[in-house]
Amino acid sequence: TLLLFAEYAVKRKPLMYVLTLVAFVLGLMSKPMLVTLPLVMLMMDYWPLGRYRDTAQSERFSHLIPLVKEKIPFFACSLLSSAITIYAQHKGGSIASLDHISVGSRIENALISYVAYIGKTVWPHDLAVLYPMPSSFPLWQVIGSVLVILIVSAATIRVGRRYPYLPAGWFWYLVTLVPVIGIVQVGAQSMADRYMYIPVTGLFVMVAWGVPDLVKGLKYREGILALAAGIVITASAVVTWQQLGYWRDTVSLFQHTLQVTSGNRIIHNNLGYALLDKGRLDEAIQEFHEALRISPDYANAHFYLGLALAKKGNGDAAIQEYREALRLKPEYSEAHNNLGVTLANKGDIDAALQEYKEALRINPNDHDTHNNLGLVFARTGDLDGATRAFQEALRLKPDHSEAHSNLGFVHASQGNLDAAIREFQEALRINPNHANAYNNLRLALDQKRIQGEVRK
Repeated sequence: TLLLFAEYAVKRKPLMYVLTLVAFVLGLMSKPMLVTLPLVMLMMDYWPLGRYRDTAQSERFSHLIPLVKEKIPFFACSLLSSAITIYAQHKGGSIASLDHISVGSRIENALISYVAYIGKTVWPHDLAVLYPMPSSFPLWQVIGSVLVILIVSAATIRVGRRYPYLPAGWFWYLVTLVPVIGIVQVGAQSMADRYMYIPVTGLFVMVAWGVPDLVKGLKYREGILALAAGIVITASAVVTWQQLGYWRDTVSLFQHTLQVTSGNRIIHNNLGYALLDKGRLDEAIQEFHEALRISPDYANAHFYLGLALAKKGNGDAAIQEYREALRLKPEYSEAHNNLGVTLANKGDIDAALQEYKEALRINPNDHDTHNNLGLVFARTGDLDGATRAFQEALRLKPDHSEAHSNLGFVHASQGNLDAAIREFQEALRINPNHANAYNNLRLALDQKRIQGEVRK
């Protein structure tokens, strides 16, 4: 988008303007982070394009107006994209409410993050996949961050006529970070390294043009620049190699994050889930308990603790955790489903049935819940209801091997061996290691063979 815009600014061809707008719209559809690009284009008009910085002070405003008008379609697209993104995030429950994180806390976090991101860029130490939002911010950090932002802004503006890349790069950084700085809080993080891929360009502009100017008068300028570049590249390679070690697997990544952050309930919960997935139940339970120590009202941790306890065979404790998760988050469809599974395993079929129905009321498209509902119907002898439930699960997820196997069992129970065999074979096609489907297929084939012999 910016390359096309630069081409348009130089050649002034209408086609280039249209292509720039099309590229911008496609970029927004790919990543709403680009909503600030119209402001970046105005900065590019200042530098490096120089479309108004060399004009007289009295004429500068009049020259600025057409440049702003030129960006109106881009600003309109940005506003529309922002509205759609905020609506989608709100509907998905990702945007934190003001009750959860106050406006004051958001502003304080934003100010501190502006400086913290620079620190992480210059000295990439203790990088983490998620930095938790603290409950409060030290006053000295807030005041210090405000002073840094104001001083650097004033300094770059002051030297802007001589070194225009400094204000251009600095305000690129400030502006492009706005969508993810946390005023509209999405998620529970205070900051995230991944947000820097566009804003950091502004800082690199300041360095890439500033360092050569800084050593312009030195005798061995080229040698100094080459040596500095070599040191930076080598250091970056070493740090990258070190960081890649933390990303070798999910458990290592989350364990490293917990080493460099504190009070990180989300990562304790995520680490617990990763350990649970590996069958390390005791370690997983410990992580879920730690997440709940930090935040006792954390519904997800109660849910996954219940899942781990159920896998250990402690159904009563699992039921207690699922119910606590539902007390904190009544519309938690997965908790209703898992509670239903645990109740069914304990023989409380009526209660399990109610939980499955509640889960499907919240999320009618949950294929696993439809499958579990079918199992309950089958246990109560409602084979028609079981058939409908399994078929609905397969409509939602055609490659659901369990649902195919379960539907095959119902068909076999009704004497429809051909249909049963087809379902067992489909289950095995999807999952060749499905032991129940294999055994039931063998039994169905034997039964069909016996029936054929009887007919003869």
